[in-house]
Amino acid sequence: MPEGTPVLIRLGQALASNSAHVDDPVVFYVVEDVTTNTGAVVISKGAEARGRVRDALAARRIGRRGKLDLEVDSVQSITGERIAVRADRKAEGKGSTGNMAAALATTAVVVGAPIASLWLLKHGHNTEIPVGTAFVVYTIGDVKVDTAKAQPPSSTSPLLWYQSAFLHGDADGMDKQVKAAADKPGMADVLLAAQSDTEAYRGRLTEAREFTRRAVECALHENDKEHAALWQANGALHEAELKSPEQAQQQAAAALAVSPSKDVKILAALALARAGQPKRADTLIARLAEKFPSDATLDDYWLPVVRAASQLSREKPAKAIELLQAAGPYEMDSPQPMEVAPFYPAYLRGEALLALGKGAAAAAEFEKITSHPGAIVYFPLGALAHLELARAYALQGDRDKARAAYLHFLQLWEAADPDLAVFKQAKTEYSKYLTN
Repeated sequence: MPEGTPVLIRLGQALASNSAHVDDPVVFYVVEDVTTNTGAVVISKGAEARGRVRDALAARRIGRRGKLDLEVDSVQSITGERIAVRADRKAEGKGSTGNMAAALATTAVVVGAPIASLWLLKHGHNTEIPVGTAFVVYTIGDVKVDTAKAQPPSSTSPLLWYQSAFLHGDADGMDKQVKAAADKPGMADVLLAAQSDTEAYRGRLTEAREFTRRAVECALHENDKEHAALWQANGALHEAELKSPEQAQQQAAAALAVSPSKDVKILAALALARAGQPKRADTLIARLAEKFPSDATLDDYWLPVVRAASQLSREKPAKAIELLQAAGPYEMDSPQPMEVAPFYPAYLRGEALLALGKGAAAAAEFEKITSHPGAIVYFPLGALAHLELARAYALQGDRDKARAAYLHFLQLWEAADPDLAVFKQAKTEYSKYLTN
């Protein structure tokens, strides 16, 4: 790997300036496989990166904000060796990273896509960095890794194994992880929910509903109403995105009845907005904003996303684009309660641009999603983005690219439920490109 190879990582724990201490160890996890130009994986998704708290100062009443600086020093390769990394791509020298603090007050950029590297609370509060916050580090010096000596991932999380199997097209491996987690309290429902996402990604909504039902029942059996409601709300999102609005509304209502928590309300509001119920969505999200005025994830990601989705339902694409500006820097993040990056800001912006007849700009948004399969993994928008990309190319009059994108989507959905309106419409649109 050449000097300066970018590695996208996420924070594995929540941190706050009023409770962190200098030299506290900090763990991160790699979001996407890092490969050579020949396609060989050198750093695997889920690999551990290590760092420490470099500086921490609590906020004071006189107005000083909290301060929290981190540094990342290494990431694990597929052989188990530690690869030295730094936060600044342009930093000179190839020595120790001991004095290189992660530049958390800036926005890092990798492959042209902005990565949020800091979530700050309102002025006067302690600085907090939620679990899952993403940023980029860069390798130091040219790195040589003998891929023949690759070791199994160190993580024992069935979910990470499942995601890895999905990304490698290993259906047997995915099924193995679902079965292996069946007797693990607190994990069985997570894997069933992941399988539900996967079925929705493939356009198999009937199967997705069944896995959602099983995930909900499994969580309730463990007396975990919060997760049961989350899986139900996530199922509502499947229904909304695959154009089953009545089912989406029913599942959103069912989720809120089980546990009307903040995270459940977020997903339910988004599902309702996407299912053509903008007033109900706006009411839910407005109450959350009032109750949690200093929640950075809510303020910077979910509020603009839900409100933009509501404006799209009202057929006001320009307003939706305006609202999404606030979420732009965080569009590749996996904000709680998501396990993967849903890419909603980019997807909604792309839909709005399509509605405005701006094919090239819309295509650029959907390409952000299709070019990062390791971040979106099996979330349904990952497949639907190919369909929307085809429409964007068609709007530009690029028949070859449109044909290829339609074909890619239909291949992903080769086993989709035949009666899905989205599937029928996609096949109708593609048929225009079967003859020259």
